[in-house]
Amino acid sequence: MAVLNIVSTPIGNLKDITLRAIEVLSDSEVLYCEDTRVTRKLLSHLKISTTGKKLVSINKINEASRIDEIISDLKDEKTVSLVVDAGTPLISDPGNFTVSKILEFGYRVISVPGPSSVISALTVSGFNTERFYFQGFLPKKLAEKQKVLEKITNMDCTTVFFESPYRLEDTIKIVTQMVDHNRKICIVKELTKLNESVLVDTASKINEELQKTVIKGEYVILISPNTKAELINDEDAITLYKKCLESGMDSKDSLVYVSKQLNLKKNHLYRILKIQSQVS
Repeated sequence: MAVLNIVSTPIGNLKDITLRAIEVLSDSEVLYCEDTRVTRKLLSHLKISTTGKKLVSINKINEASRIDEIISDLKDEKTVSLVVDAGTPLISDPGNFTVSKILEFGYRVISVPGPSSVISALTVSGFNTERFYFQGFLPKKLAEKQKVLEKITNMDCTTVFFESPYRLEDTIKIVTQMVDHNRKICIVKELTKLNESVLVDTASKINEELQKTVIKGEYVILISPNTKAELINDEDAITLYKKCLESGMDSKDSLVYVSKQLNLKKNHLYRILKIQSQVS
């Protein structure tokens, strides 16, 4: 039975392609690509001929409409592979829907592993790598982004996420307001490329550094674990605040009381309550 190959490609440096990936790409009769132009350039660099190969674009918009075509290719016993512009398909890239459907139809899916910006960034950050949480891209809407950042800055493991260069500065400002002054974060830019850079420092220092930097390229952000003995759950703070209001205390006194009881900064607590009111 035919299989669908999930092929990882370089995230920057084209020398990072694996021997197995080259072999699978060479043997593939059909390549479903995030961008056929990018894949053609990679194949050309690898001296893999596209003669006789079918290259088909697949992205999060048209992914569902490609399923019948992929199934037809597999029924015809063709060698089929899925690739994205850089890195591993499905990881903040197209492919989730495709793989779930292919499995439903009873076909095998095979991973051809390779470069990962998440793993690469973790290894150069100096943060604990025994456990980590990957968020993917942050939401674009401010209230939703703040809610996610409240969650991940409170985790007792290293957290990793992607951010657009257009929103990076504002995001780091939010993180700076949420974490202790000595909490470290890491910004990794343009991994494996000529302009690769790794910046590790406190959130406030990195915030200052960004003011002097031309922000462009692709960024992976890591936040060091929250090492407090007891991590306060946002829901606990909201619940206690509501109880204070129900008891007759006004909003200002309730804010002060909850802040003292849970040892939370008042501005941190205020953001939690503001986000709660926006998403309720």
